[in-house]
Amino acid sequence: MTDVEIHGTVHRGFEAVAEAMAANFVDPGEVGAAAAAFVEGEAIVDIWAGRARPEVPWARDTIVPVFSATKGAAALVIHVLADRGALDIQAPIARYWPEFAQHGKESVTVEHVLTHTSGVLRVDDYLPRIGDGEFLNDLDRIADTISACRPDFEPGSRVAYQAVTYGYILGEVVRRVDGRTLGKVWREEIAEPFGIDFWIGLPPEEHNRVAELYDAPPPQEPAVQFYLAMFTPDTLQGQAMMVDQGGFLKMADRANDPAALTAEIPAAGGVGSAVAMATWYAILANGGALHGRRLVTGESIATHSKERSTGNDLVSMMDSRFALGYALPTPLSPYVHIEHAFGHSGFGGSVGFADPSRRLSFGYAMNQLRLPAPDEVTRAERLITALYESL
Repeated sequence: MTDVEIHGTVHRGFEAVAEAMAANFVDPGEVGAAAAAFVEGEAIVDIWAGRARPEVPWARDTIVPVFSATKGAAALVIHVLADRGALDIQAPIARYWPEFAQHGKESVTVEHVLTHTSGVLRVDDYLPRIGDGEFLNDLDRIADTISACRPDFEPGSRVAYQAVTYGYILGEVVRRVDGRTLGKVWREEIAEPFGIDFWIGLPPEEHNRVAELYDAPPPQEPAVQFYLAMFTPDTLQGQAMMVDQGGFLKMADRANDPAALTAEIPAAGGVGSAVAMATWYAILANGGALHGRRLVTGESIATHSKERSTGNDLVSMMDSRFALGYALPTPLSPYVHIEHAFGHSGFGGSVGFADPSRRLSFGYAMNQLRLPAPDEVTRAERLITALYESL
């Protein structure tokens, strides 16, 4: 596609963002995508282009799986509950979930999970059940499975990305302290009050709006070695990422599965739009309130967005920096040059973040998955650069 029509609205002076979106359809080649940006709580960019499914154009209400960009939503649920005094970030998980203390996990805190330093990386027998809708919706069974896990290292001693366990552990903590699932708290306390079209557990009646994902092409050098360990299920990296042989090249089929769309997978199962991500990060970029409605305090945003862990990540094999659930800029993040940004990206290219220093937020979502090389300018990064150059 070389002559794509960009739909939506762009405020005067920000036309370069739409031009950057159009350029993505030429190189590296998008199928369908959307982008949104807010400044001081006002939407200055809300655009989309391409197709959601064969013969179905992308629309403003198209939603799409965004993989680990979901972690930012899960972090916000914890942020809200902590801000309201419902849980203590410093407390051991076992205070709320006593069974979790098995096999040396009694010292793992909520903060350890949020900062990817818990050491609880792998879930036995999870991989064969990924397509089992009954298992994915049995949160009691999943909690029992995680309770029986052993940490791979002393909690707090190093950084290791919890691709899947992050969400299930936090989700069970939410169930124990609130009584609702994390997805339901998200829906009732955040998404519905602020009009955010993002779901952690998508009802079947909403499935007709979901864009079809397309698998990432095989990576080229120098990215091959970078991803190789994550392609194989007999490595720590592959097991933490819950992939089977070549799993990263088959992620679209998994995420397109109605069972995965419906299940609450708080680390990687969110489904929503670019403007949805930009909206919840607009709350955080503007002191905790948007359009006259407050969600969290400004003081808690400063606490939750401060760096808590850093180092070479045992799973991603990259330098990582984490606040309380939010990823901070690193050389490989789409918002690498935004000093005060915090947010989260997702497998294949989706991303959302807040920049309180500019009172700015951004979201990008697409359906063509890609595995970028370590030094490659990503599609989202191209739009982010255009956005900041337009300020």
